[in-house]
Amino acid sequence: MIASLLGKSRRVLWLVSTCLSIMLTLPIVAMMQLILEGKVTTNYLLTGFVAALLVACAISGLLIHLLKTLNQLHQDNQYLNALINQCPVPIAIYQRSGEITYINAEFTRLFGYLIDDIPSIAAFLEKACSDKNTKSLLERLLPLNSASNTPSHPDVQLAPVALDIYTKNQETKSTLVSSAKMNAKHNDSQLLVCFDISD
Repeated sequence: MIASLLGKSRRVLWLVSTCLSIMLTLPIVAMMQLILEGKVTTNYLLTGFVAALLVACAISGLLIHLLKTLNQLHQDNQYLNALINQCPVPIAIYQRSGEITYINAEFTRLFGYLIDDIPSIAAFLEKACSDKNTKSLLERLLPLNSASNTPSHPDVQLAPVALDIYTKNQETKSTLVSSAKMNAKHNDSQLLVCFDISD
């Protein structure tokens, strides 16, 4: 519903709000007078109509402001997603729980994995790491994935670590892997950034 309203003009939104307010208000006003006085008068309905118009103005103003804000957020998200997706460096975003929520196109191009293949850091470790030492190193590099769910380096971006990573096609890619916490507003999210140094 919100998506369909985003493209509407202010006049259309005001008209929709007015119609909805009148449709909801007048029957309630009429029912209240009928219950209290046993009849419905024109003056009472006119009062309800004016009240509905006032409510419609307030609702449409709030609705327009909300839709403008949502539209701006939607555009900002699209812009940021496009930036990350066009970035020539493999990037994955994951949560404190270990769930991977986003991987960019370069990550898929280099390693072959889709987000369905590696829905979590645990799945990535299982498929992409060739031995226990590499897994241990990568687990230390990803502090949010620890059992305590407490970052071991909460304010520091960890230095890149050289790792051999298996691709989906079982090729080996030499990479520099680093992770960094996002800002305080996204405290539960962390970036996993990989640099291909195979050449």
